[in-house]
Amino acid sequence: MYPIADSMKNFNLGIDQDDCFLVFIENFKNNQFLYSRTYLGNPCSTGLLEFIFYFPVIFWNDYFSIVPLLTLVIFYFLLSKETSNNAAVFFTLMQLCNIVFIEMGVSGSDFLLIGVSYITSLRLSYMGFKHNNKTYLIISFLFFIFFYGSRSVFLLLIPFNFYLMWLRFSSRIFILLIPVVLVTFLSYGIPAFINFEMFTPFHLFEKVYIIFYQAKYFILVFFIFLVFFLAKFRYAIQNFLLNNNSFLLLQVLLITVPLTLVVLASFFSTINLGSWEELNYTLLFIPSIFYLLAINFEKKLFFTF
Repeated sequence: MYPIADSMKNFNLGIDQDDCFLVFIENFKNNQFLYSRTYLGNPCSTGLLEFIFYFPVIFWNDYFSIVPLLTLVIFYFLLSKETSNNAAVFFTLMQLCNIVFIEMGVSGSDFLLIGVSYITSLRLSYMGFKHNNKTYLIISFLFFIFFYGSRSVFLLLIPFNFYLMWLRFSSRIFILLIPVVLVTFLSYGIPAFINFEMFTPFHLFEKVYIIFYQAKYFILVFFIFLVFFLAKFRYAIQNFLLNNNSFLLLQVLLITVPLTLVVLASFFSTINLGSWEELNYTLLFIPSIFYLLAINFEKKLFFTF
Protein backbone atom coordinates (compact mmCIF):
# COMPACT_ATOMS: atom_id res chain seq x y z
CA MET A 1 0.00 0.00 0.00
CA TYR A 2 2.91 2.35 0.66
CA PRO A 3 4.00 2.54 -3.02
CA ILE A 4 0.40 3.43 -3.96
CA ALA A 5 0.22 6.16 -1.33
CA ASP A 6 3.68 7.40 -2.25
CA SER A 7 2.70 7.66 -5.93
CA MET A 8 0.32 10.49 -4.97
CA LYS A 9 3.33 12.79 -5.12
CA ASN A 10 3.05 12.60 -8.91
CA PHE A 11 -0.15 14.61 -8.54
CA ASN A 12 1.20 16.92 -5.80
CA LEU A 13 -1.00 15.11 -3.29
CA GLY A 14 -0.46 12.84 -0.31
CA ILE A 15 1.84 13.20 2.71
CA ASP A 16 5.47 14.21 2.35
CA GLN A 17 6.83 13.15 5.77
CA ASP A 18 8.79 10.35 4.12
CA ASP A 19 10.19 12.64 1.46
CA CYS A 20 12.90 14.40 3.46
CA PHE A 21 15.27 11.42 3.33
CA LEU A 22 14.89 11.28 -0.43
CA VAL A 23 15.62 15.01 -0.53
CA PHE A 24 18.75 14.46 1.59
CA ILE A 25 20.05 11.72 -0.70
CA GLU A 26 19.31 13.67 -3.87
CA ASN A 27 20.98 16.82 -2.57
CA PHE A 28 23.97 14.80 -1.37
CA LYS A 29 24.39 13.24 -4.81
CA ASN A 30 24.25 16.69 -6.40
CA ASN A 31 26.81 18.09 -3.93
CA GLN A 32 24.24 20.52 -2.51
CA PHE A 33 23.20 21.46 1.03
CA LEU A 34 21.22 18.53 2.44
CA TYR A 35 18.11 20.47 3.36
CA SER A 36 15.54 21.83 0.92
CA ARG A 37 11.77 21.76 0.60
CA THR A 38 9.68 18.71 -0.26
CA TYR A 39 7.58 18.30 -3.38
CA LEU A 40 4.67 19.96 -1.54
CA GLY A 41 6.84 22.94 -0.73
CA ASN A 42 7.03 22.13 2.99
CA PRO A 43 10.25 22.63 4.98
CA CYS A 44 11.90 19.40 6.12
CA SER A 45 11.53 18.82 9.87
CA THR A 46 13.53 15.60 9.96
CA GLY A 47 16.80 15.53 11.84
CA LEU A 48 19.88 13.85 10.38
CA LEU A 49 20.19 11.34 13.23
CA GLU A 50 17.20 9.42 11.90
CA PHE A 51 19.68 7.89 9.46
CA ILE A 52 20.72 5.58 12.33
CA PHE A 53 17.82 3.22 11.70
CA TYR A 54 17.11 4.00 8.04
CA PHE A 55 20.56 3.49 6.57
CA PRO A 56 21.16 1.72 4.17
CA VAL A 57 17.53 0.88 3.25
CA ILE A 58 16.93 4.53 2.29
CA PHE A 59 18.51 3.74 -1.08
CA TRP A 60 15.47 1.59 -1.79
CA ASN A 61 12.62 3.77 -3.07
CA ASP A 62 9.98 2.03 -0.96
CA TYR A 63 12.12 1.98 2.19
CA PHE A 64 9.45 3.52 4.41
CA SER A 65 7.22 0.48 3.92
CA ILE A 66 9.36 -1.32 6.50
CA VAL A 67 8.73 1.32 9.20
CA PRO A 68 5.44 -0.12 10.57
CA LEU A 69 6.94 -3.62 10.77
CA LEU A 70 10.14 -2.36 12.40
CA THR A 71 8.07 -0.35 14.90
CA LEU A 72 5.98 -3.36 15.91
CA VAL A 73 9.01 -5.66 16.18
CA ILE A 74 10.88 -3.24 18.47
CA PHE A 75 7.80 -2.71 20.63
CA TYR A 76 7.17 -6.46 20.91
CA PHE A 77 10.72 -7.30 21.97
CA LEU A 78 10.73 -4.46 24.51
CA LEU A 79 7.42 -5.57 25.99
CA SER A 80 8.30 -9.27 25.97
CA LYS A 81 11.04 -8.54 28.52
CA GLU A 82 8.42 -7.32 31.01
CA THR A 83 5.27 -9.33 30.30
CA SER A 84 4.10 -12.69 29.05
CA ASN A 85 4.28 -13.45 25.36
CA ASN A 86 0.48 -13.26 25.09
CA ALA A 87 0.39 -9.77 26.59
CA ALA A 88 3.27 -8.61 24.39
CA VAL A 89 1.52 -9.86 21.25
CA PHE A 90 -1.83 -8.40 22.29
CA PHE A 91 -0.58 -4.86 23.01
CA THR A 92 1.67 -4.89 19.96
CA LEU A 93 -1.21 -5.77 17.66
CA MET A 94 -3.47 -3.29 19.48
CA GLN A 95 -1.59 -0.54 17.66
CA LEU A 96 -3.00 -1.84 14.39
CA CYS A 97 -6.47 -0.95 15.71
CA ASN A 98 -5.44 2.71 15.69
CA ILE A 99 -6.60 4.32 12.45
CA VAL A 100 -3.90 6.99 12.76
CA PHE A 101 -1.27 4.24 12.92
CA ILE A 102 -2.67 2.67 9.75
CA GLU A 103 -2.84 5.99 7.90
CA MET A 104 0.64 7.09 8.88
CA GLY A 105 2.07 3.62 8.24
CA VAL A 106 0.67 3.56 4.72
CA SER A 107 1.88 7.12 4.14
CA GLY A 108 5.43 6.36 5.28
CA SER A 109 5.46 8.57 8.36
CA ASP A 110 8.44 8.31 10.69
CA PHE A 111 6.22 9.17 13.68
CA LEU A 112 5.68 5.45 14.29
CA LEU A 113 9.35 4.75 14.92
CA ILE A 114 9.89 8.01 16.80
CA GLY A 115 7.10 7.15 19.23
CA VAL A 116 8.40 3.68 20.04
CA SER A 117 11.99 4.96 20.31
CA TYR A 118 10.98 7.23 23.22
CA ILE A 119 9.74 4.49 25.52
CA THR A 120 12.49 2.12 24.36
CA SER A 121 15.27 4.57 25.22
CA LEU A 122 13.82 5.28 28.66
CA ARG A 123 13.18 1.66 29.55
CA LEU A 124 16.59 0.39 28.42
CA SER A 125 18.44 3.24 30.14
CA TYR A 126 16.54 2.53 33.37
CA MET A 127 17.47 -1.15 33.21
CA GLY A 128 21.02 -0.26 32.25
CA PHE A 129 21.57 1.95 35.27
CA LYS A 130 19.68 -0.32 37.66
CA HIS A 131 21.61 -3.46 36.72
CA ASN A 132 24.85 -1.82 35.55
CA ASN A 133 24.27 -3.27 32.11
CA LYS A 134 26.49 -1.49 29.56
CA THR A 135 24.78 -3.17 26.61
CA TYR A 136 21.42 -1.68 27.58
CA LEU A 137 23.01 1.74 28.01
CA ILE A 138 24.64 1.62 24.58
CA ILE A 139 21.40 0.57 22.89
CA SER A 140 19.45 3.21 24.82
CA PHE A 141 21.99 5.81 23.64
CA LEU A 142 21.14 4.93 20.02
CA PHE A 143 17.42 5.25 20.67
CA PHE A 144 17.89 8.50 22.59
CA ILE A 145 19.83 10.24 19.83
CA PHE A 146 17.37 8.90 17.26
CA PHE A 147 14.46 10.37 19.24
CA TYR A 148 16.01 13.75 20.15
CA GLY A 149 17.61 13.96 16.73
CA SER A 150 14.35 13.30 14.86
CA ARG A 151 12.66 16.64 15.60
CA SER A 152 14.27 19.74 17.07
CA VAL A 153 11.43 20.44 19.54
CA PHE A 154 12.23 17.21 21.39
CA LEU A 155 15.40 18.88 22.62
CA LEU A 156 13.15 20.57 25.19
CA LEU A 157 12.55 17.20 26.84
CA ILE A 158 16.22 16.47 27.53
CA PRO A 159 16.53 18.42 30.81
CA PHE A 160 13.26 16.98 32.16
CA ASN A 161 13.97 13.37 31.13
CA PHE A 162 17.45 13.36 32.58
CA TYR A 163 16.47 15.34 35.69
CA LEU A 164 14.19 12.45 36.64
CA MET A 165 17.01 10.04 35.88
CA TRP A 166 19.36 12.07 38.05
CA LEU A 167 16.91 11.93 40.95
CA ARG A 168 16.77 8.16 40.58
CA PHE A 169 20.39 7.28 39.74
CA SER A 170 22.35 10.42 40.77
CA SER A 171 25.55 11.36 38.92
CA ARG A 172 25.79 8.04 37.11
CA ILE A 173 23.44 9.38 34.44
CA PHE A 174 26.14 11.72 33.09
CA ILE A 175 27.85 8.79 31.37
CA LEU A 176 24.77 8.70 29.13
CA LEU A 177 23.65 12.33 29.23
CA ILE A 178 26.91 13.86 27.99
CA PRO A 179 27.25 11.80 24.77
CA VAL A 180 23.50 12.10 24.06
CA VAL A 181 23.58 15.89 24.35
CA LEU A 182 26.87 16.20 22.46
CA VAL A 183 25.86 14.05 19.48
CA THR A 184 22.33 15.46 19.29
CA PHE A 185 23.34 19.11 19.41
CA LEU A 186 26.11 18.55 16.87
CA SER A 187 23.59 16.95 14.50
CA TYR A 188 21.61 20.20 14.52
CA GLY A 189 24.44 22.64 15.10
CA ILE A 190 26.78 21.64 12.27
CA PRO A 191 24.26 21.91 9.38
CA ALA A 192 22.75 25.04 10.96
CA PHE A 193 26.22 26.61 11.10
CA ILE A 194 26.92 25.70 7.48
CA ASN A 195 23.73 27.25 6.14
CA PHE A 196 21.31 28.55 8.75
CA GLU A 197 18.87 30.04 6.23
CA MET A 198 18.41 26.69 4.48
CA PHE A 199 18.37 24.66 7.70
CA THR A 200 14.64 24.07 8.23
CA PRO A 201 14.13 21.77 11.30
CA PHE A 202 13.97 24.75 13.66
CA HIS A 203 10.74 25.92 11.99
CA LEU A 204 8.91 23.57 14.39
CA PHE A 205 9.51 26.01 17.24
CA GLU A 206 7.68 28.66 15.25
CA LYS A 207 4.89 26.21 14.48
CA VAL A 208 4.40 25.40 18.16
CA TYR A 209 4.46 29.11 19.01
CA ILE A 210 1.72 29.82 16.47
CA ILE A 211 -0.47 27.01 17.85
CA PHE A 212 -0.06 28.22 21.43
CA TYR A 213 0.04 31.94 20.70
CA GLN A 214 -3.29 32.65 22.39
CA ALA A 215 -2.20 30.86 25.55
CA LYS A 216 1.50 31.69 25.51
CA TYR A 217 1.51 33.38 28.93
CA PHE A 218 -0.40 30.51 30.50
CA ILE A 219 2.11 28.03 29.09
CA LEU A 220 5.03 30.14 30.30
CA VAL A 221 3.57 30.20 33.81
CA PHE A 222 2.94 26.45 33.60
CA PHE A 223 6.58 25.68 32.76
CA ILE A 224 7.83 28.00 35.51
CA PHE A 225 5.53 26.21 37.93
CA LEU A 226 6.76 22.83 36.67
CA VAL A 227 10.40 23.77 37.23
CA PHE A 228 9.55 25.11 40.69
CA PHE A 229 7.59 21.95 41.54
CA LEU A 230 10.42 19.64 40.45
CA ALA A 231 12.92 21.62 42.51
CA LYS A 232 10.74 22.16 45.59
CA PHE A 233 9.55 18.57 45.92
CA ARG A 234 12.75 16.96 44.80
CA TYR A 235 13.00 14.49 47.69
CA ALA A 236 9.36 13.47 47.52
CA ILE A 237 9.74 12.84 43.78
CA GLN A 238 12.97 10.98 44.47
CA ASN A 239 11.18 8.51 46.76
CA PHE A 240 8.36 8.18 44.24
CA LEU A 241 10.83 7.30 41.50
CA LEU A 242 12.20 4.31 43.41
CA ASN A 243 9.37 2.34 41.89
CA ASN A 244 10.00 1.29 38.30
CA ASN A 245 6.45 1.98 37.13
CA SER A 246 6.37 5.39 38.81
CA PHE A 247 9.55 6.39 37.01
CA LEU A 248 8.10 5.41 33.63
CA LEU A 249 4.78 7.07 34.41
CA LEU A 250 6.38 10.48 34.97
CA GLN A 251 8.54 10.09 31.87
CA VAL A 252 5.50 9.21 29.77
CA LEU A 253 3.58 12.19 31.14
CA LEU A 254 6.43 14.48 30.04
CA ILE A 255 5.67 13.74 26.40
CA THR A 256 1.95 12.93 26.63
CA VAL A 257 0.75 16.11 28.34
CA PRO A 258 2.40 18.73 26.07
CA LEU A 259 1.60 16.82 22.88
CA THR A 260 -2.02 16.37 23.97
CA LEU A 261 -2.22 20.12 24.54
CA VAL A 262 -0.79 20.72 21.06
CA VAL A 263 -3.32 18.33 19.51
CA LEU A 264 -6.27 19.96 21.29
CA ALA A 265 -5.06 23.52 20.73
CA SER A 266 -4.63 22.88 17.02
CA PHE A 267 -8.12 21.41 16.78
CA PHE A 268 -9.80 24.40 18.42
CA SER A 269 -7.81 26.76 16.22
CA THR A 270 -8.94 25.03 13.00
CA ILE A 271 -12.25 23.28 13.90
CA ASN A 272 -11.71 21.19 10.79
CA LEU A 273 -11.16 17.45 11.04
CA GLY A 274 -9.95 17.31 7.46
CA SER A 275 -7.00 19.61 8.19
CA TRP A 276 -6.31 18.38 11.73
CA GLU A 277 -2.75 17.38 10.93
CA GLU A 278 -1.64 17.53 14.56
CA LEU A 279 -3.82 14.50 15.39
CA ASN A 280 -0.92 12.49 14.00
CA TYR A 281 1.15 13.60 17.00
CA THR A 282 -0.73 11.07 19.14
CA LEU A 283 1.48 8.40 17.55
CA LEU A 284 4.40 9.89 19.44
CA PHE A 285 3.02 8.91 22.85
CA ILE A 286 0.54 6.07 22.24
CA PRO A 287 3.29 3.37 22.31
CA SER A 288 4.34 4.65 25.74
CA ILE A 289 0.77 4.49 27.03
CA PHE A 290 0.30 0.96 25.69
CA TYR A 291 3.55 -0.06 27.34
CA LEU A 292 2.40 1.29 30.73
CA LEU A 293 -0.97 -0.44 30.36
CA ALA A 294 0.69 -3.73 29.54
CA ILE A 295 3.13 -3.82 32.46
CA ASN A 296 0.57 -2.56 34.99
CA PHE A 297 -2.59 -4.39 34.02
CA GLU A 298 -1.41 -7.66 32.51
CA LYS A 299 -2.58 -9.79 35.44
CA LYS A 300 -5.90 -7.96 35.69
CA LEU A 301 -6.60 -8.60 32.03
CA PHE A 302 -6.03 -12.37 32.48
CA PHE A 303 -3.63 -13.10 29.65
CA THR A 304 -3.71 -16.82 30.18
CA PHE A 305 -4.92 -18.08 26.79
